[in-house]
Amino acid sequence: GLSTADAVIDAGCGNGLSGLALRDAGFTQVYGLDVSPGLIAQIPQRLYRPFKDEGIIEASLTNLPRPYWSQFDHVFSAGTMGHTATLGLEGLVKLARKGGLVAFSVRENGLAGYEEALGALRSLGIWTPVERFTVEDTQKTTSPHVVLIEQVSDDPVARFAEAERFFYRLPAPH
Repeated sequence: GLSTADAVIDAGCGNGLSGLALRDAGFTQVYGLDVSPGLIAQIPQRLYRPFKDEGIIEASLTNLPRPYWSQFDHVFSAGTMGHTATLGLEGLVKLARKGGLVAFSVRENGLAGYEEALGALRSLGIWTPVERFTVEDTQKTTSPHVVLIEQVSDDPVARFAEAERFFYRLPAPH
């Protein structure tokens, strides 16, 4: 189940808007991760818990460092997927713990790029779909967001090699 005392990572937290929503929903152990130091600098003080001794995690989902693998009960990612092909999804897989939930949004017109990797995670029994719904974007007239909620049904890190071929292997942008 989902407890407000569980450790939740806001993956692709940007300037903290989704962290505020998670806090307002009652979560008390919310951690932040983003690749942009400029956005991290805009996050309100003490919105996120410091991860170990480093504060907000400055890291990329597309090349997620091992110390963060399997460290969180639940993974939340709003509006981040789609900038990163399916390598961003790989980061969400690796952050999660068995038994937790992964909730993320992707634009409807970009969802097809994720179907193969999602199908592999599901058919291998690593993820089980819980819910899927569409949210219209009130800010823009572009494609709506599809929110996917998946239960992590087996240890995602231990079994990642079985699903790895379904993720794009692209060089990290530099």
